[in-house]
Amino acid sequence: MRTKIFYAMLFVAIVLVATAIFIGCSKEEEETPEPPSITAPQLTTIAYTDSIKIVWEDSPEADENGFKGYYFYAANTDLAALSESELDSFLINDTPELFNEYLLTDYGDTSLDINGIYYFGIRAVRTVDSGDTLSPLRVVETSPVIMGSGKIFEYSSDSACAFNFAESTAITSSETSPNPDFYLDTCSACSVTGYAIKSPHLSTSAWTGECGFKLLGTGDPDNFCETDDSDMSDYYEISMQVYAIKTSTNYFVKMWVTGFGGEFPNKYIEFKYKYQTKVSYPHF
Repeated sequence: MRTKIFYAMLFVAIVLVATAIFIGCSKEEEETPEPPSITAPQLTTIAYTDSIKIVWEDSPEADENGFKGYYFYAANTDLAALSESELDSFLINDTPELFNEYLLTDYGDTSLDINGIYYFGIRAVRTVDSGDTLSPLRVVETSPVIMGSGKIFEYSSDSACAFNFAESTAITSSETSPNPDFYLDTCSACSVTGYAIKSPHLSTSAWTGECGFKLLGTGDPDNFCETDDSDMSDYYEISMQVYAIKTSTNYFVKMWVTGFGGEFPNKYIEFKYKYQTKVSYPHF
């Protein structure tokens, strides 16, 4: 009888100890939660001929407890394809910093390559009692561009009415070299301004190039840093906005109208542009 009582008491003791251990572990787990998550900011690339600026807004968690800043990376190789140890060699700042833009003016102590592609990455960092949190790496890419400006008149005028971006040259309707990338003309389907930028092959001249156009939007041209060739048209109604152009030789251009005036038959547009030097590369 005593043996049975002994084993019954031993069983109860084991159960009590196991329960205490379980409860203790549970409390310990509750007392050390996972560090809170954090989000890397969106990056905007602003390409110039001899430099590239990267800007970003703060991460959504920037005002929360323990936010430390950002790690920023710059490379001429795709950062997204690198291991953690390989990424370290492209780190711009060794400790997290609170900053919102970076200007790349050279790489490896040499000027930027107009035909080179540069990659930029960012991570946000947050430190709390439960540990450090490093956001996922966000990567963007771009390349230097050729920048310029121009002014052309409508097709029926006696002045230059077309433009070639690669040569930065305004062209009259009687000229065929270089072949233009677009021209300005009246447009019966354009209900607001009555004028459009058109693909050269639509003219009655000897121009043969077929180019595509689409509207990127209004406002600051730097807000539009890339495009694609979907939904492009061989003409687009012109106004004071930002456009993407794909030339007949498959180069992307960002063009924004800075002036629009005159009277028929001498209506004109003034514009600025960024011309991408690599075939079918959609960043500018």
